[in-house]
Amino acid sequence: GIEKAYQWPEEPLVKVPNLIGMHKQELLTDYSNFQIEMYGEGDVIIDQIPEPGVALRSGATIKVYVREK
Repeated sequence: GIEKAYQWPEEPLVKVPNLIGMHKQELLTDYSNFQIEMYGEGDVIIDQIPEPGVALRSGATIKVYVREK
């Protein structure tokens, strides 16, 4: 396909990864291009908003819900 030339301030969108089932420590190192807000108690991600595959701007917020394994 044709590559789109991005002009400031427009940024390319980044697809939200599937974080469900991951350990919250993995988020701190692997997903620094998003802001992560955590809710709940524990270490394992059980849900997220927005859902995986949604396109967001780099730096957007992903809410994750954690619980004990």
